[in-house]
Amino acid sequence: MASIESSVPAEVSGEASDLELMRDIARGDQEAFRTLLTKYAAYMRSILRLRLRNDSYAIEDRFLRAAHRIWTNAGSFDPSRSYSAKAWIAAITVHCASDFMRENKDITRTVTIDSSTPLEATSHALSIELRDAAGRIAPQYRKVLNLKYFWGYTVAEIGQMMDKSPKAVESLLRHAREQLGKELGWSD
Repeated sequence: MASIESSVPAEVSGEASDLELMRDIARGDQEAFRTLLTKYAAYMRSILRLRLRNDSYAIEDRFLRAAHRIWTNAGSFDPSRSYSAKAWIAAITVHCASDFMRENKDITRTVTIDSSTPLEATSHALSIELRDAAGRIAPQYRKVLNLKYFWGYTVAEIGQMMDKSPKAVESLLRHAREQLGKELGWSD
């Protein structure tokens, strides 16, 4: 299996710069990542718009997830197995859109809990109730709920982001669910 580290002839039309960017991204070069995303952001979003029917929340969510996958998997890009970096990026983007549709097939409405974080709910009345209740809980609880249930981070990842142990995050989540439940009148 050829590696991204393999030498690629510079004569490959338009592809050498993408391959160099992919190689640099695999080494952790954030500037190369920014350059690649700038180059392909409109292309990725156009794929997402077609597949996600112009749902702006879904498009942004999956764009960010695709970008994350590109960053974390750049080392696995193999120019001998893919037609181009653009095709590899398109495949990742399509997979992210497909994941969204599969994960959210039962969701009927999107609302906003606070000024920046959407929360999906299955009915308009419930979504309004959740938004209002989430607005009344402590900000640290709202944050941990968003990270876990909206963004899908694991307890360990949330711990790293918040500089807390997994046990502390689990405790925050438990208290957050309790506080949200009380605000909703679902518990004592």
